[in-house]
Amino acid sequence: GKMLLLDEEKLAGISDSKRIEILLQWLKQLPHTIQTTSREQLKKNQQTLVIQLHKLLTRSLPPSLRSLLSSSYVSLYYAGDSSSLFETINKCNDVVKSKDETTANKMTALQCIGDLYRQHG
Repeated sequence: GKMLLLDEEKLAGISDSKRIEILLQWLKQLPHTIQTTSREQLKKNQQTLVIQLHKLLTRSLPPSLRSLLSSSYVSLYYAGDSSSLFETINKCNDVVKSKDETTANKMTALQCIGDLYRQHG
């Protein structure tokens, strides 16, 4: 079935390649799942979902997952409550500015910032 929230326990004990595959499947369907989830369910789960997406910002995602993460943020703030949008943009900015972050993480954060500004101005 379609999962709004990622089953983080399921991810804990598996290989990196399997983890990337699960993340890919989840992120691919997430924008559609967000759009088809009731407003009430979305409101109830949005804070947890934002935390889960934030964790992925610093997971050195391959390029294929970067755009899916970005699309998920855009869908979430379009369909859900946009009150934490600027907190998310600030979190992305922190990743970009950090001396300790990898180039991959900075690229992910930049893509998210660009897409969020393009969609939500």
